[in-house]
Amino acid sequence: MNRRKKENKEKTLLIDGNYLLKRSFYIKDNLREQRTYAFISTIRKLINQFSFTKVVVFWDSDDSGILKKDIIENYKANRFGKTWCKLVLTEQEALYKSQESEKVFNMKLNIKNYLEHLFIRQSECPKVEGDDLIAYYCSIAENEDITVFSNDRDLLQLLQYDNTSVIMANKTLTIDDGEYDKQEYILLTSKNFSKYFDIHYENILLVKTICGDSSDNIFGINRLTEARLLKDFPKIKDSKISFDEIKTFYSEKYDNILSFSFRNLLDTDNYKKIADYPVKIDDNTLIINDLKVIIDDKKIKKGEYTFGDILKKCKYSENKFKFISVVMKYLLENKVYNIIDLSNQSKIIDLINPIMTEMSKEECFDMYNECMSPEDRGGKFLIQHMYTDNFLDNYRFTKWEDKNINNAVYRNIFKMYCQPFFNIIKNEKEKYEQQLWN
Repeated sequence: MNRRKKENKEKTLLIDGNYLLKRSFYIKDNLREQRTYAFISTIRKLINQFSFTKVVVFWDSDDSGILKKDIIENYKANRFGKTWCKLVLTEQEALYKSQESEKVFNMKLNIKNYLEHLFIRQSECPKVEGDDLIAYYCSIAENEDITVFSNDRDLLQLLQYDNTSVIMANKTLTIDDGEYDKQEYILLTSKNFSKYFDIHYENILLVKTICGDSSDNIFGINRLTEARLLKDFPKIKDSKISFDEIKTFYSEKYDNILSFSFRNLLDTDNYKKIADYPVKIDDNTLIINDLKVIIDDKKIKKGEYTFGDILKKCKYSENKFKFISVVMKYLLENKVYNIIDLSNQSKIIDLINPIMTEMSKEECFDMYNECMSPEDRGGKFLIQHMYTDNFLDNYRFTKWEDKNINNAVYRNIFKMYCQPFFNIIKNEKEKYEQQLWN
């Protein structure tokens, strides 16, 4: 997706806040300040490695995803905390989840406080998910070199913007630093993407739409996995392919359960409902309730079966597909199963066309254009907060005999830790001063 030629652009880091929040929560399983330290230190490491001049953290709100849930009812219905969650938990499990959610919420509030003092921008909008906010920001911020940090592969779609790169948290390089090895993040671009992934970045949307995503409770076509898709379509790695190419390929493989699922757009649950549905065979006729269909296969003996048994036993023939079509139509009319609406699945995954509200669009424009006031932000507030929180106890495993906020050693350690953020702070202050003069 072509953009204007690059000039002197701001180097902007966009962070998937909820991903980093959960990652920091589980990576440090002790005290709140250790988890908070893990979150802030990840941003510090990213700034150190890539010299960003602006950072924006995008958060999910309590009801984020509800706009997508209105499109696909089961979207994230497996997530505890969503008002539409369909998880069935024991009383003990529910209590544990509630206590954990409260800890995460309190940690988030604490982190947001730190980010304000570090002049890191933050955005959170009702109903809209953080990845949609990130995607919309990328679509409007033509004058910035953008890097997105997450572990959500959906965001790899944004490589279609030529001023956008992505850092996936689990993609790192081990660098020999003499005394010890250190991990550095890999900057993914449209040019080096194929080196690290088996799918072309322009096929991310297509693959997830067809194969589904269990973490988001999005159901894919029965038995069609990403590995199977790669095996059948090797060129999916190197170039963009269309849904019609895939549909034609599997529809022509008639004598195959995967083809049957694809032709009828069935996910695993709905395939099982159909396959387990009881049928009878009598005098070369398939009987389902009041429906009778000639199957023209004398090798299938009289008796009771499931429809799945018949699919396996009945030989390949033109008639086979005629009676299958009749049965499928009957079962659909009687609400035995539902077909996957791939157009709706694509709509909720598509980040080139993110699902936004007018308010969230305005919020993104503010993140892009507006300046941060230094009032009630900065070093004196930050050092007090870190001191109260025992934050710097985690830095280089520092242990204090005489920890005093006015102690010169303590203040030097504070400056050393915060040094990578100084350029961000300076840049934001300068933009604010410039705005005042204008």
